[in-house]
Amino acid sequence: MRAPVVLRGQWCAQLATLATPATALDPVRTASQYQVQCYGVADGLPQGSVQALGQHPDGDLIVGTNSGVVRFDGSRGSPLLLAGRPVLDELQVHDLAMDTDGVLWVAAFTGLYRYDGRQLVVYDSKDGLPQDRVISVTPAAEGIWVGTHGGLVWMPRTADGIGPVEVRSPARVTTVDRDADGSLWLTAMD
Repeated sequence: MRAPVVLRGQWCAQLATLATPATALDPVRTASQYQVQCYGVADGLPQGSVQALGQHPDGDLIVGTNSGVVRFDGSRGSPLLLAGRPVLDELQVHDLAMDTDGVLWVAAFTGLYRYDGRQLVVYDSKDGLPQDRVISVTPAAEGIWVGTHGGLVWMPRTADGIGPVEVRSPARVTTVDRDADGSLWLTAMD
């Protein structure tokens, strides 16, 4: 079992890890009944304002901040690498998610980033996104749902990777998520 983790900077965002990743916090227990430890820049985070958390298939956390993305092993953050060089290290991150193939998708101010450890691909308005500022990303078995301030986007999977971008709604999307039944949920602004 990993040690409980708290990532902090100006704020202290609390995350209690349990014996199994699928287990929820016990609603009967108070927050003070969980062990908490704080981590920050001195522990390898690029900056203290944590915007997004994801979990790598091996159990490590993927942490998105206003100054990039790192992999956090429970005690230390380290940059993601491509050909020995850090990548995703200067992004202002809104959201991130791992798909079923272990590919990391990062929603950032400058586009949607796909990182699989071997290559980094950036999708932006030149690729059909209604806007470069990507707010939310939610992988599905058949493709990727993307929320931007310019609309909701569907990016279908194809045999060659990702197919053409399909704008599904012009609403200013702030969150896209799927529930256990596969229903799509989103928040949007007028």
